Amino acid sequence: MFRLQSVKLRKLVQLTIITTFLFAGLLLALSAAPTVAAPPGQTVPIPTPTLALPQPEATATPAGNNDSGGDADTPIEPEDEEGALPPAGGGIPMAEGDVAFPARTGADPVPVYAGPGTRYEQLGTLPPATEVEVLGRDTGLAWFVVCCLPDGQAGWVHAHDLLGLTVGNQIRLPITSDWRAEPRALAEPAQDGAATTLQLSAAYTPTMARPGDEALLQIVVKNPETQPVSNVRVRSTLPAALEYVDGQTTSGKITPPDAAALEPSFEVEWARLAAETAYTTTITVTVTGEASDKSVIEQIIAAQTADTTPVTARAVVALPPSALPDFR
Repeated sequence: MFRLQSVKLRKLVQLTIITTFLFAGLLLALSAAPTVAAPPGQTVPIPTPTLALPQPEATATPAGNNDSGGDADTPIEPEDEEGALPPAGGGIPMAEGDVAFPARTGADPVPVYAGPGTRYEQLGTLPPATEVEVLGRDTGLAWFVVCCLPDGQAGWVHAHDLLGLTVGNQIRLPITSDWRAEPRALAEPAQDGAATTLQLSAAYTPTMARPGDEALLQIVVKNPETQPVSNVRVRSTLPAALEYVDGQTTSGKITPPDAAALEPSFEVEWARLAAETAYTTTITVTVTGEASDKSVIEQIIAAQTADTTPVTARAVVALPPSALPDFR
């Protein structure tokens, strides 16, 4: 009897354990099922994932690089050409349009004429130390148009009567041939046969110098014509880094620069150049402390007569570096 009860109790425990496992499995299956069931005959679509593409940030682009966008009627401003390279060929550019340079008269009164020469009517006189504007020139750089007389008129004065006008600015001035219509001309003096051209060359020796060194500027002017030519002038404005010391010339006259002038210029004059003859002038200068290492000092020299187009030459002296490079 006791054994029968033990067998029944064992089967009851086994049945209880099996029932517990089945119930636990059912709960697990129910927990894994979806919480929302689809209605009969209808399926719930599975949503397709979408990616949000990043929007590019707007960036500024230079004018003219956009293919589209903006007002098509808006003109594109041209680029500034200030930094453009000058045209090839070198030389001093001639002035275009209205050009004026400041100058002043010396310690004496200066006569002003209606044309480029004393043979024209005298319009008046400029007082000493008068500030003027130089507006034009003749072909020979001997006469210049200045403004103004005390009564407001403009007229012609001789180059000797103007101070502070560099040779470079003289050449840049426009040639004035019609400043006054039909000026009253006086009788012209007889002149020697005028050369149509002059030949000019200039060079420094040595071509490289340091502050405190002397350099020699050799200027050669030649009359290549078969007739002599009168009243030949060579002029040059010294750069700030050069100081005039002395000068020598062949059968000519040197006028040294005014040491007190802001732009000192020297002049060489010949009353007459023989036919097919060259004349040499040597100017001694000192390189001043204003010159910096590795700089190049350029000087312009001009030669002309009253009846010829001026010719120019360029002379250069350079400064070496303060210390030579060490290639070790």
